[in-house]
Amino acid sequence: MNENLSYLDRIRINEGNEKCGQAFISFCVGNRYKAVEFINDPYLSFPCLYMLLPAVKSYNLYNSMNYRNKNAVQIINYILKIEKSDLPDNYLSILDNNAYKTLKWMFETGNLEDVTDELYDNIIDIAVSVLLDTYKDTSILPAVVDIIFKRNAKGRLIHNLVWAAFKLKDPFVIKLIAERLCSQDKNEVEFAASLVNVNSSSGIDNKILYNSYSEWLKDNDPYLYFTDESFQYKSNPAFCAVDIERKYLNKGIESYEKQPLTSLNENEASHLEVFKSMSDKEKELLSEYSLNMRKKSLSKWQNWMDNTIDVQLNMANLEPEEYN
Repeated sequence: MNENLSYLDRIRINEGNEKCGQAFISFCVGNRYKAVEFINDPYLSFPCLYMLLPAVKSYNLYNSMNYRNKNAVQIINYILKIEKSDLPDNYLSILDNNAYKTLKWMFETGNLEDVTDELYDNIIDIAVSVLLDTYKDTSILPAVVDIIFKRNAKGRLIHNLVWAAFKLKDPFVIKLIAERLCSQDKNEVEFAASLVNVNSSSGIDNKILYNSYSEWLKDNDPYLYFTDESFQYKSNPAFCAVDIERKYLNKGIESYEKQPLTSLNENEASHLEVFKSMSDKEKELLSEYSLNMRKKSLSKWQNWMDNTIDVQLNMANLEPEEYN
């Protein structure tokens, strides 16, 4: 038996929510002191507190609860707006250590629960969004990605979680999703591929698909940026993309945000002006050729960049395999 489970959680997990609720109510009626002790157990999980809130309200236990539980109830009210919350309007958008601790507890003890309750999902989604956006807590990303895939497999809402994960603009999110390309579950592979814009329908072995994408990600990381697209606005959003102009000129950035090119010398500026007027197919060919040439020989690439774009394009068309 897990010693880190509270008494009430043991009943809930082993015998179900109904038995847990009945046991708690029996203490509320017969031994209020014990009821308060159990609800304030430091090992109590958020799902257990959430499930017992009607009894807490019925037996007027709110004022007897510890700060963590009171704060969690206020956050629930703040999010769901079903009951009045005493929290200020900006409570979840400002840094507050107590709020962080409560939200982290809510997420860490509640993210693995398969609670088929849209309100509960909404609370977890907001907790994730605040932990990532306000507190930049990247330690929760593996669990967040896990929830996204589990919910998607069951046809449940994932839009808010995906938005929160990509809004962080951290390439670790992409790497976590890419790992699912190795899954034995075909649907999971297809979903992962859709999130990172990879074609999974070509019959390539999953391991090869993953290795190929990982290599691509490593090569293109300096030019990668997050687009701010989301499922809220598009059915097939591209969550990240490659700045093809920066890739062509080898002008990487560290912010993972789309930024205009600056401080170009005369040669680069003239090349960029012509590059912008080319077709998407030509841009893709030149940028990929430029990248692969740099990987093989920086000096040859520098000589290549001294040519006009017409000459560069001819070389890329005549020797496409040499730098692939």
